[in-house]
Amino acid sequence: MTKRPNKPWRSKLIATSLLLGAIGFFGPLFGSRMPTDFEWPAGYKGNVWQASDGHHVVPHRAASRLQIYTEEWRFVRAMNLRGTGGRFRICLREDDTIIVMRTKNRRDVQYEFTLDGVLVETETYSLRHEDLFSPESSIGCLPDAGRFVYVPTKPWLFPFSTPVIGWFFWMAGCVGLYVSWRRRRLPASSHPPSR
Repeated sequence: MTKRPNKPWRSKLIATSLLLGAIGFFGPLFGSRMPTDFEWPAGYKGNVWQASDGHHVVPHRAASRLQIYTEEWRFVRAMNLRGTGGRFRICLREDDTIIVMRTKNRRDVQYEFTLDGVLVETETYSLRHEDLFSPESSIGCLPDAGRFVYVPTKPWLFPFSTPVIGWFFWMAGCVGLYVSWRRRRLPASSHPPSR
Protein backbone atom coordinates (compact mmCIF):
# COMPACT_ATOMS: atom_id res chain seq x y z
CA MET A 1 0.00 0.00 0.00
CA THR A 2 1.54 3.30 -1.09
CA LYS A 3 1.14 6.37 1.06
CA ARG A 4 0.02 9.67 -0.34
CA PRO A 5 2.77 12.25 -0.34
CA ASN A 6 2.06 15.26 1.82
CA LYS A 7 2.18 18.53 -0.08
CA PRO A 8 4.91 20.87 1.22
CA TRP A 9 2.63 23.92 1.44
CA ARG A 10 0.17 21.95 3.59
CA SER A 11 2.91 20.88 5.99
CA LYS A 12 4.21 24.45 6.25
CA LEU A 13 0.72 25.79 6.91
CA ILE A 14 0.13 23.24 9.67
CA ALA A 15 3.52 23.93 11.26
CA THR A 16 2.93 27.70 11.12
CA SER A 17 -0.51 27.33 12.69
CA LEU A 18 0.87 25.15 15.51
CA LEU A 19 3.76 27.54 16.14
CA LEU A 20 1.55 30.66 16.13
CA GLY A 21 -0.88 28.90 18.44
CA ALA A 22 1.78 27.85 20.92
CA ILE A 23 3.41 31.29 21.05
CA GLY A 24 0.03 33.03 21.15
CA PHE A 25 -1.22 30.87 24.01
CA PHE A 26 1.90 30.64 26.17
CA GLY A 27 3.62 33.90 25.14
CA PRO A 28 1.60 36.22 27.40
CA LEU A 29 3.01 34.37 30.43
CA PHE A 30 6.27 36.17 29.68
CA GLY A 31 4.63 39.56 28.98
CA SER A 32 5.34 40.96 32.43
CA ARG A 33 9.03 40.12 31.98
CA MET A 34 9.41 42.08 28.75
CA PRO A 35 11.17 45.46 28.71
CA THR A 36 8.96 48.50 29.16
CA ASP A 37 9.76 49.76 25.66
CA PHE A 38 8.37 46.54 24.10
CA GLU A 39 4.78 46.72 22.80
CA TRP A 40 2.82 43.53 23.28
CA PRO A 41 0.15 43.22 20.54
CA ALA A 42 -3.14 44.40 22.04
CA GLY A 43 -5.99 44.01 19.52
CA TYR A 44 -9.41 44.49 21.16
CA LYS A 45 -9.23 45.50 24.82
CA GLY A 46 -11.75 46.55 27.45
CA ASN A 47 -11.43 48.92 30.43
CA VAL A 48 -9.34 51.39 28.36
CA TRP A 49 -9.10 54.91 29.79
CA GLN A 50 -8.07 58.20 28.24
CA ALA A 51 -6.08 60.70 30.30
CA SER A 52 -6.66 64.45 30.20
CA ASP A 53 -3.64 64.93 27.90
CA GLY A 54 -5.06 62.41 25.40
CA HIS A 55 -2.90 59.41 26.31
CA HIS A 56 -4.69 56.03 26.27
CA VAL A 57 -4.12 53.59 29.14
CA VAL A 58 -4.66 50.00 27.96
CA PRO A 59 -4.68 47.06 30.37
CA HIS A 60 -3.34 43.81 28.95
CA ARG A 61 -4.52 41.21 31.45
CA ALA A 62 -3.02 38.17 29.73
CA ALA A 63 0.45 39.75 29.72
CA SER A 64 0.05 41.37 33.20
CA ARG A 65 0.96 44.84 32.00
CA LEU A 66 -0.42 48.27 31.19
CA GLN A 67 0.46 49.95 27.90
CA ILE A 68 0.39 53.69 27.29
CA TYR A 69 -0.40 55.07 23.83
CA THR A 70 -0.57 58.60 22.45
CA GLU A 71 -3.84 60.07 21.22
CA GLU A 72 -2.95 58.77 17.71
CA TRP A 73 -2.36 55.24 19.12
CA ARG A 74 1.44 55.32 18.98
CA PHE A 75 3.02 53.15 21.67
CA VAL A 76 4.83 55.11 24.39
CA ARG A 77 5.70 52.68 27.22
CA ALA A 78 4.50 49.73 29.24
CA MET A 79 4.23 49.13 32.96
CA ASN A 80 4.73 45.56 34.09
CA LEU A 81 2.79 44.22 37.05
CA ARG A 82 4.50 41.74 39.31
CA GLY A 83 3.72 38.11 38.58
CA THR A 84 1.10 36.66 36.30
CA GLY A 85 -2.45 35.50 36.74
CA GLY A 86 -5.29 36.99 38.69
CA ARG A 87 -7.71 39.57 37.38
CA PHE A 88 -7.31 43.30 37.47
CA ARG A 89 -9.10 46.49 36.55
CA ILE A 90 -7.80 50.00 36.17
CA CYS A 91 -9.18 53.49 36.58
CA LEU A 92 -7.89 57.06 36.46
CA ARG A 93 -8.02 59.80 39.04
CA GLU A 94 -8.48 63.46 38.18
CA ASP A 95 -4.70 64.00 38.39
CA ASP A 96 -4.21 61.23 35.76
CA THR A 97 -2.84 58.80 38.33
CA ILE A 98 -3.46 55.23 37.19
CA ILE A 99 -4.98 52.96 39.81
CA VAL A 100 -4.67 49.21 39.25
CA MET A 101 -6.72 46.88 41.43
CA ARG A 102 -5.60 43.29 41.20
CA THR A 103 -7.06 40.20 42.81
CA LYS A 104 -4.78 37.23 43.23
CA ASN A 105 -4.85 34.40 45.76
CA ARG A 106 -7.82 35.93 47.60
CA ARG A 107 -5.90 39.14 48.19
CA ASP A 108 -6.55 42.55 46.70
CA VAL A 109 -3.56 44.69 45.79
CA GLN A 110 -3.76 48.27 44.61
CA TYR A 111 -0.95 49.74 42.51
CA GLU A 112 -0.67 53.45 41.82
CA PHE A 113 1.28 54.59 38.74
CA THR A 114 1.95 57.91 37.07
CA LEU A 115 1.57 58.20 33.28
CA ASP A 116 5.39 58.22 33.14
CA GLY A 117 5.40 54.63 34.42
CA VAL A 118 6.59 55.38 37.94
CA LEU A 119 5.15 53.13 40.65
CA VAL A 120 4.03 55.51 43.39
CA GLU A 121 2.43 53.14 45.88
CA THR A 122 1.46 49.53 46.46
CA GLU A 123 -1.19 48.67 49.02
CA THR A 124 -2.86 45.42 50.09
CA TYR A 125 -6.57 45.31 50.85
CA SER A 126 -8.76 42.80 52.60
CA LEU A 127 -11.85 44.15 50.80
CA ARG A 128 -13.60 42.23 48.08
CA HIS A 129 -12.56 43.27 44.57
CA GLU A 130 -16.04 44.66 43.82
CA ASP A 131 -15.89 46.90 46.91
CA LEU A 132 -12.83 48.66 45.54
CA PHE A 133 -14.93 49.95 42.63
CA SER A 134 -18.01 50.95 44.58
CA PRO A 135 -18.94 54.68 44.67
CA GLU A 136 -18.32 54.66 48.43
CA SER A 137 -14.71 53.57 47.91
CA SER A 138 -12.02 56.07 48.92
CA ILE A 139 -9.93 55.46 45.80
CA GLY A 140 -11.31 58.55 44.04
CA CYS A 141 -11.60 57.21 40.51
CA LEU A 142 -13.32 59.23 37.84
CA PRO A 143 -16.94 58.18 37.34
CA ASP A 144 -16.41 57.28 33.67
CA ALA A 145 -16.08 53.60 32.98
CA GLY A 146 -13.26 52.41 30.76
CA ARG A 147 -14.18 51.81 27.12
CA PHE A 148 -13.87 48.74 24.92
CA VAL A 149 -11.63 49.74 22.00
CA TYR A 150 -9.59 48.37 19.15
CA VAL A 151 -5.90 49.13 19.56
CA PRO A 152 -4.36 49.21 16.06
CA THR A 153 -2.55 45.89 15.65
CA LYS A 154 -0.89 44.44 12.58
CA PRO A 155 -2.89 41.44 11.30
CA TRP A 156 0.01 38.98 11.60
CA LEU A 157 0.43 39.93 15.29
CA PHE A 158 -3.22 39.36 16.17
CA PRO A 159 -2.69 35.73 17.35
CA PHE A 160 -0.50 37.12 20.15
CA SER A 161 -3.05 39.65 21.42
CA THR A 162 -4.98 37.12 23.52
CA PRO A 163 -4.44 33.46 24.43
CA VAL A 164 -7.91 32.61 23.05
CA ILE A 165 -6.85 33.43 19.47
CA GLY A 166 -3.64 31.47 20.01
CA TRP A 167 -5.70 28.49 21.19
CA PHE A 168 -7.79 28.61 17.98
CA PHE A 169 -4.64 28.63 15.85
CA TRP A 170 -3.28 25.67 17.83
CA MET A 171 -6.54 23.74 17.37
CA ALA A 172 -6.58 24.50 13.63
CA GLY A 173 -3.04 23.14 13.40
CA CYS A 174 -4.02 19.99 15.32
CA VAL A 175 -7.01 19.41 13.02
CA GLY A 176 -4.77 19.94 9.99
CA LEU A 177 -2.23 17.50 11.40
CA TYR A 178 -4.92 14.87 11.99
CA VAL A 179 -6.43 15.30 8.49
CA SER A 180 -2.97 15.11 6.94
CA TRP A 181 -2.17 11.95 8.90
CA ARG A 182 -5.48 10.35 7.87
CA ARG A 183 -4.94 11.23 4.21
CA ARG A 184 -1.45 9.71 4.21
CA ARG A 185 -2.79 6.41 5.53
CA LEU A 186 -5.26 6.03 2.66
CA PRO A 187 -3.96 4.43 -0.55
CA ALA A 188 -3.59 6.87 -3.43
CA SER A 189 -6.02 4.94 -5.62
CA SER A 190 -8.71 4.28 -3.04
CA HIS A 191 -12.05 6.02 -3.30
CA PRO A 192 -14.82 6.11 -0.75
CA PRO A 193 -17.29 3.29 -1.37
CA SER A 194 -20.31 4.32 -3.39
CA ARG A 195 -23.78 3.72 -2.00
